[in-house]
Amino acid sequence: MQTLSLKIELNWNDFFVEKFSFLRGGNRVTMDDIVIVGAGIAGLAISLGLHRLGVPSVVLESADRLRASGFALGIWANGWRALDSIGVGNKLREKHNRISGIVVTSVEFIFTV
Repeated sequence: MQTLSLKIELNWNDFFVEKFSFLRGGNRVTMDDIVIVGAGIAGLAISLGLHRLGVPSVVLESADRLRASGFALGIWANGWRALDSIGVGNKLREKHNRISGIVVTSVEFIFTV
């Protein structure tokens, strides 16, 4: 098992505290908190990974509600390895349609046939 050690040093504390003093559960977010912008697949995966390491984080999303449809997502081999590493790959495989091939052609060809 590999262990990742990460240390982030911020030298712009005054700017961060002044511009990004969000409220979370009645408590102010401090410089010790990690803020993840975007509740897409990457933001949620990072948040889950940090949570499993015992590191608290705040996920910010601009949408006012979750969507259950209306999007497409393509995941390549490295993406599946990343999802497997946080333990969600198999659950996602149960719900996805595997692409067995891709045909690429020009628009000109389609309209001249």
